Amino acid sequence: MTNKKYKQMKKELFFILFSFLLCAVSFAQNVKYEVAKTLWTDTLGNHRAVIQVDKNSDVVEVKIEWRRRDIDADNKAIIITDATGVPVVNIYRININREEGDLIFQPNKGAGKYFVYYFPWRGKKSDGGFDGDYLKREKPPEETWLTRNKIPAKLPANLPLAKVLSLQSRTAFDSFYPMEVVARKSEVSNLIHQFNSPYLVFPEDRKYPIRMFDDLPYNWVKSGPLNSFQGNAYRNEYYVFQLGIFASKEELKDVKIEYVNAPYPMTCFNTEGYNSKGAHFTKKINIKQGKIQPFWLGLDIPENAKPGIKEFQLKVIPANAPVRIITVKINVGNKTILNRGDDELWRYSRLRWLNSKMGINNKNTSNYTALQVSNREIRSKMATVVLDDKGVPGAITVHHKQILQSPISFAVETDQGMMHLRAGKFIFTKKESGVVEWTSTSENDSIRIHCEGSMESDGYLHYLLKGQAKVNLLVKDMHLNIPIHKDKAKYFMGMGLGGQFTPLIYNWKWKGPQDAYWIGDYDAGIYCKLLGAAYSGPMLNLYHPAPPPAWYNSNSGGFRISTGNTFVNTQTFTGQRTVQKDSSLQFEFSLLITPFREVNTKDQFTQRYYQSYLGNPTPPQSAVDAGIKIINVHHANRVNPYINYPFIRADSIKAFADYWHKKGVKTKIYYTIRELSNQAAEIWALRSLGTEIYADGDGGGYLWLREHLVKNYDVQWFTPINGYEACDAAILTSDDSRWFNYYIEGLNWILRKTNIDGLYLDDVSYNRDMLKRMRKVMEGVKPIDLHSNTGFSIGPATQYADFFPYINKLWFGESFMYNKMTPANWMTETSGIPFGLTGDMLYQCGNAWRGMLYGMSSRLGWSTDNMVCDPTPLWKNWDEFGIADAKMIGYWQKDKIVTTSDPDVLATAYVKDGHLLIAIASWAKNTVQVTLNIDWERLGWAPHNPILKAKAIKNFQSADTFRLTDKITVDPAKGYLLEVNQM
Repeated sequence: MTNKKYKQMKKELFFILFSFLLCAVSFAQNVKYEVAKTLWTDTLGNHRAVIQVDKNSDVVEVKIEWRRRDIDADNKAIIITDATGVPVVNIYRININREEGDLIFQPNKGAGKYFVYYFPWRGKKSDGGFDGDYLKREKPPEETWLTRNKIPAKLPANLPLAKVLSLQSRTAFDSFYPMEVVARKSEVSNLIHQFNSPYLVFPEDRKYPIRMFDDLPYNWVKSGPLNSFQGNAYRNEYYVFQLGIFASKEELKDVKIEYVNAPYPMTCFNTEGYNSKGAHFTKKINIKQGKIQPFWLGLDIPENAKPGIKEFQLKVIPANAPVRIITVKINVGNKTILNRGDDELWRYSRLRWLNSKMGINNKNTSNYTALQVSNREIRSKMATVVLDDKGVPGAITVHHKQILQSPISFAVETDQGMMHLRAGKFIFTKKESGVVEWTSTSENDSIRIHCEGSMESDGYLHYLLKGQAKVNLLVKDMHLNIPIHKDKAKYFMGMGLGGQFTPLIYNWKWKGPQDAYWIGDYDAGIYCKLLGAAYSGPMLNLYHPAPPPAWYNSNSGGFRISTGNTFVNTQTFTGQRTVQKDSSLQFEFSLLITPFREVNTKDQFTQRYYQSYLGNPTPPQSAVDAGIKIINVHHANRVNPYINYPFIRADSIKAFADYWHKKGVKTKIYYTIRELSNQAAEIWALRSLGTEIYADGDGGGYLWLREHLVKNYDVQWFTPINGYEACDAAILTSDDSRWFNYYIEGLNWILRKTNIDGLYLDDVSYNRDMLKRMRKVMEGVKPIDLHSNTGFSIGPATQYADFFPYINKLWFGESFMYNKMTPANWMTETSGIPFGLTGDMLYQCGNAWRGMLYGMSSRLGWSTDNMVCDPTPLWKNWDEFGIADAKMIGYWQKDKIVTTSDPDVLATAYVKDGHLLIAIASWAKNTVQVTLNIDWERLGWAPHNPILKAKAIKNFQSADTFRLTDKITVDPAKGYLLEVNQM
């Protein structure tokens, strides 16, 4: 035996003896940890000690070595009850701290079993939020009891001592055992002294995720650091295990994990990975003195692996401390596991999803044709772009209509006027079905601008302009100009304005959250987003990102609209700045040509929705009879309980989907990213990644979060789930992280496992690249709906517009004041029509008369502001007319068929086989009388004395008939549906 091995063996034997002596002298180390067989009242808290009092006595002492994580144990109340649940009155604290509690109390009924609750609370669990806190210290004991027992002046000697039978958690999910049972400070000190090393390594099985970063778990003190790990796996399994590294004596710098002779590919999720764009990255891991850093490792065992023990080594390599070698032995069994182990959450095999590149490619999605390139002309499904010699669009055509009045330009202005820039070399650098990329340059003697551009198959263009000064330069202004044909610039939204008719003149300075605009008409338009900020997703009010610095230019930049005889120019300007020689500036922006598809009214009128917000998502038979075709299953119910984590109940989601498929009804589920339930199986592995996945925050919120996550998290959604003890307490995820990759893989898994028919997105915070990846996973038959709320997202149609090419339907939405919105606002922000989409209404069930102008209704079963939406009478009228097969000709179209005598009363026509359905709706402030004007020649009819028939529709209109010359009385914010037959 070598001297080195002898010393190591001697050290390990000494530690075994040390641990034995430690257990022998500590009275509570063998206490039993249990999950209660029967639930107790939850306001008593999630943890208790079960104690036995053997003697009838007026005073009993109990010593509980509870080893708690909270550092303010002495501030929380103690409640002691007898076996019947009656609280004891008198409790005197001898010593309360996070390691132990020493109490004297007066038993209610003498000898018997008692319960000590040490996390009691008071508050309210509600749908959406938790309002509560721990109880502060209990009332002082009665003076008569204290005096009688000479407390505290002279504690009685040899007090009867209650026996601690067990420490119980209310549910298994609440349990601290074993990885949150905290080692005593003295035990940690002894451990550090014994091993006298800069750091200690604790290999750990995946069954026991490392949960604490500030405290050692007691079981590590008992076992000591180890130099080996053994595990069992199967063929085809992605096997996961952990190393816990404790910086015992000093801060560790740049800790790396190296794999030596690993039999299969390995990764450490904490030190490397692939980001949401598919690019590889590494992370520098420093561990502060006294802290613990878990390292989660994955071993990629192939399906053809030979059974047997695979032995290899892991090197722990800090930059400032000695290397440690951990020997790993994985016994690969003969069984071949399905799906890499992903179907069993406890295996943690899904952690490899964090590094997935699924859906990241340059192919076009099936709903768009492959791009075609000829010279500098690029053609997509709906649009054609001709690039000028500087790489920016010189012409844009959509629906055979030219949008631009003149080429888009990026201009540099000095005191001498606009700089003339000579065009340089233009090169296509990539030509694939889903994306075309190019570069170009333009320059003069003072500045050089390098342009990197791309166009995608949905009509989305992206630009990065890199300007480099050749001399010291005082720039008066730089501006991006998009000059639109005046007749294609009817509507505008964004940059501080809601959807409206385009103003002749408009000036705006950066304020948020805004960074984009759209200008156009129902059949041709362009969307522009100014990029370069740290966050460029939808501008939810939950976030307050800084503006793009290059465009903002310390508040010198802004946006303006100007109007000429034939054009409307939108200009984003930067204002004055000094540019030093050889310094550079980057300006980034994107464009989206609209519409990118034709409006599908047939789907709009046949794909009818049912959604019950919370509780039971199952529709009644009456809903089926009314023709619902899609059920939205929100989270927070028995089918899909936990927000953005449907995997726990994949079985119930599948059973639900399969049942309704037999009835010809599809199912969509709520599944997004922005926040994540505390029920996520990977929560501890994700926490080990610092703020990469979970956003930092002030903590607090629901008690489970306080007791287990403790700090550094941001409280979000909360709801108690009917029928479930484990509440749904979500925390915020980071803006862009590998959780995006997990989400895509999770979407693929849930589609395969549950047979759902699509997604219902509710205010998401990722970018359009994610929508493309999602569409590629969901190709063909899996639609995506998008919901937004003006209370959370200012101008959501503007902020989400670059998502729209991959969305099937809009639900805009909650907090939309439909009765106050102008027709222009309806058109741009809710209808979806300028983008080739359709939408439906939510808040207070919308306005059914105005909605009919745009082909919109509400969804059945939706509860909003003490109302339950019931569009079934309207749907019945649709079916009687056959609206699904009709052509919609809106009031906004140049070839409209129906107008009214009042400009504040608008009309949309639905034409089908000699039948005409006319929807009229009023924006007049008062009741008005109108007559209808029908262009019979354009319609191709020659009717004799036509009759306008209003069928009775509950909560919409009474039965009536009108002649074409009759004046129709229309109340404010209401209207009619009128039928006319050709014969």
